[in-house]
Amino acid sequence: MPQDVVVVFVHGINTTCQDYYEPLRDGILRRLPKEARGHVIFRAVFWADIVRGRQQEYVHYAKTSSDFRPTVAHQMVIEGLGDAAAYQKIDRKNSAYYDIQARVRKTIQDAALAGSDSRPLVFITHSLGCHIVSSYAWDLHQCKHPGLAFAEKRIDKGTQAYIDSLPSKTALERLDTFAGFVTLGSNMPLFTFSLGPQHVFPITKAQVPEMNAAFPGPALDRATRDKACWLNYYSANDPFGYPLKPLNDEYDREPLLSDHQTASEGWLRSRCCPRKLRPLLSLAAHNGYWRDRKVAHGIAGLLNNIIQVTEAPAKPESGPRLFPTTTL
Repeated sequence: MPQDVVVVFVHGINTTCQDYYEPLRDGILRRLPKEARGHVIFRAVFWADIVRGRQQEYVHYAKTSSDFRPTVAHQMVIEGLGDAAAYQKIDRKNSAYYDIQARVRKTIQDAALAGSDSRPLVFITHSLGCHIVSSYAWDLHQCKHPGLAFAEKRIDKGTQAYIDSLPSKTALERLDTFAGFVTLGSNMPLFTFSLGPQHVFPITKAQVPEMNAAFPGPALDRATRDKACWLNYYSANDPFGYPLKPLNDEYDREPLLSDHQTASEGWLRSRCCPRKLRPLLSLAAHNGYWRDRKVAHGIAGLLNNIIQVTEAPAKPESGPRLFPTTTL
């Protein structure tokens, strides 16, 4: 019996349009069997407006108070590195970190069914969005293990209120049905340099033996759990996208994680462009995953495997699972 799957897109740097995900969504649907298409529920997170106002305010003031004249390259850096710099976990009421996580949380809440919802959840993330979802899953998972968590206790009121309500949330909202993770042009390795790679763990690993891993979700039935995987796509011409296996031993030995090189800038461009001119393909490579056929084919395969499980999914929970309250 086919089961429904909730798919959530999360964009990365240099994104300005709310319909950024549509080319990939359409490509996935074309590659799914017709009988499976009705079992996919698509949702998308848009968070760029949280930081764009701050960036544009600076640029406007710089132009009016000095001889500074921003170029296209300046805009790319401000909306690229500026986005990454904004997503920092700091003890501030107006922290973009918690505002962006709130958008992810709200999107999942809007997709959740009333009562009990144990549908599998798949994240499709791009660029900085890969780190956003990884950190969100990590933070939320630690809230379920307050006696064993090591996260810093810095949090805003909105996040604290959500943590307090975790016992009454559905398995979908608690990420207990997290069944698939797709990372496109991931720059997650760049966020590990301050700690050193051997102090960084994938969300497929628990910090201590007493904790479950954040991914795959603990509420998945065995058949769906067997289909869970983490697909990481990168292009050799994308300076913001990297393979994840070489990050450290934990990533390298992770069987759920697989790196896939693709020509996101376009097959013809990748073949015909002289080596010295390949830096010119950087922007096309980083933004090209949304239209990449190999990416769409791989994701369609992942979704179809989850939809067409050979064993019936677990029955909905009869009541909420109780978690003690903690802080991040």
